[in-house]
Amino acid sequence: MLTENERNILIDQVPPGADEADELAARSLLGAKTDLRGAVTVNRQLGTVGATGNVELEHVEGRSLIGLGETLLEPLARNTRTDSAHGGFVLNGNLSSWRWSVTGNADASHGVTKTDRDSDIQDRATTTTTSGDIDATANGNLFRLPAGDASATFKVGADTLHLDSDRRRNGVESANSLGRTSGTAAVNLDLPVSRRNSDFGALGNLSLNANAEVQHLSDFGTLTTIGAGVNLSPVDRLNLIGSWSREEGAPTVDQLGDPVLETPETRIFDFTTGQTVLVNAITGGNSNLQSDRRNVLKLGVNWQPIETPSLRLRADYVHQTMENPISNFPGPTPALEAAFPDRFIRDADGNLVSVDLRPVNYDSSRNDTLRIGFDFSKSIKSKPPSQAQIEAFRARRSESGRGGSPQGEQPQQQAQSGTPRIPGGGRFGGGRNGGRLTFSLTDTVTLVDRVMIRDGLKLDYLHGDAQGQSGGQPRHTVEARAGYFNNGLGARLSANWRSGTEVTAATGDNLHFSPLATFDIRLFANLGQRFDLVAKHPWLRGTSVQFRVDNIFDSKPNVRDSLGAVPLGYQPDLLDPLGRTVGITIRKLFLPPPSSFRRSESGGGTGDE
Repeated sequence: MLTENERNILIDQVPPGADEADELAARSLLGAKTDLRGAVTVNRQLGTVGATGNVELEHVEGRSLIGLGETLLEPLARNTRTDSAHGGFVLNGNLSSWRWSVTGNADASHGVTKTDRDSDIQDRATTTTTSGDIDATANGNLFRLPAGDASATFKVGADTLHLDSDRRRNGVESANSLGRTSGTAAVNLDLPVSRRNSDFGALGNLSLNANAEVQHLSDFGTLTTIGAGVNLSPVDRLNLIGSWSREEGAPTVDQLGDPVLETPETRIFDFTTGQTVLVNAITGGNSNLQSDRRNVLKLGVNWQPIETPSLRLRADYVHQTMENPISNFPGPTPALEAAFPDRFIRDADGNLVSVDLRPVNYDSSRNDTLRIGFDFSKSIKSKPPSQAQIEAFRARRSESGRGGSPQGEQPQQQAQSGTPRIPGGGRFGGGRNGGRLTFSLTDTVTLVDRVMIRDGLKLDYLHGDAQGQSGGQPRHTVEARAGYFNNGLGARLSANWRSGTEVTAATGDNLHFSPLATFDIRLFANLGQRFDLVAKHPWLRGTSVQFRVDNIFDSKPNVRDSLGAVPLGYQPDLLDPLGRTVGITIRKLFLPPPSSFRRSESGGGTGDE
């Protein structure tokens, strides 16, 4: 329900000759989108080297309505189109006792955004992005210590990214071109100090690790990351973990060079006046962003009081501080307006008419969290195919001239095996490890979440300041996951809950954000692991089906002011225009014919799916 003041604001924005219904109909809660994507992945063994390659093409089109024109009285629209291509490969193998891998990727995309104006001229922004990267990693043992082998992981890599953008606004053309190349070298060392039940076992299992990384960016110079950690297990099934790291990070090229877009008549809540207003919202990149530096301290404990079924209790504390943190602009608050006055434009009556929402650097930030929870897992015995099913399948294969079981394995042996093979290649689903029932629960408790903007101005997201349209930082965020999988069939249920928050307005008309709970479900069937189905329909090998429902109960945020009214910019359908979604996914892997499985088995390869 709109307050009288908010309804008047909306009516004031309606052009002459139109009415409120026309204005509402000329705005999209959620824009329409068409996404067409195709991908091919190939995996091969090239001698002793494993090779995987993939190619993906994608075309995305979108359209959303942004309001009525003042003179044409027609809905104004924003149309987007993006075409992208991706190619990548992974090579891996062994060299003596060392394991190595090489990964490479190449990407290209071209996007066009057209925004209608109240004239025959359209604003237009185009972005062309090309990138490529290659990384090589090797890990293995360095030397022997009394408590075990010292091991190391070495990594080197290079990447390049180029971003070209063009913008036309009100007939005025502008262009921007940004590029970045970088080289990276990193090393991670693990040193065992003590090992239980050995001559060096007084402390139980104790290991130390250290890591360092140097990255040189063409536009930001050299950035470094260093870290160290300790892992202690004084007794069985109890682990104590501690780590510290200091990392320097540069803004992304997108944060620096995304084309600047202006969206007129954007609804936004002005915390200075306590009203929902329609403003000209400016988004895009900020070329003045600086790199940040973060220090992270982590302390954790894991205890497994029960081994079968498995029950693991865990707790982790994380303390993070940052200098010059990069942040998206959360919205118009008195503190932000005092720190960045040039980003806000008001008329003579003090009404907000324009706001610049591009990312900024704050002076510093601090975030402390405590994650507590547990994981439960129980094995479930899988049901092997019956002797009758195996015999029937062998009979059908004999009639088709394909022969019987691989390697001449007898039906009785197959029926008694804990991992029965599907005749003609592959194993029956769940036979090797059985099925599994899992449940986990995690509560993330935010202890501190605040930023120092500049000149002593502070935002405290736990105590009254807004991070954005979702309000402040919830004190508690709870995640629950339950899963079941056996004989090729499974289900996953997810639940997410966050506690309520309150945002303080300068007028004293505070906003209350209620707690929110959402539930998702996944039902899936790996049909290729159902022997009864594959026996009758061999083409089902490599086929899986998934049915999913996100936000089962169509839960939406509930925001109220001090009088119990819902502000215009915080209506549930504006905060979450999508709500409940239902989807079906059918996936098919095109596997080698059964004969190739038998050849690979006889030749020493692996014939398992």
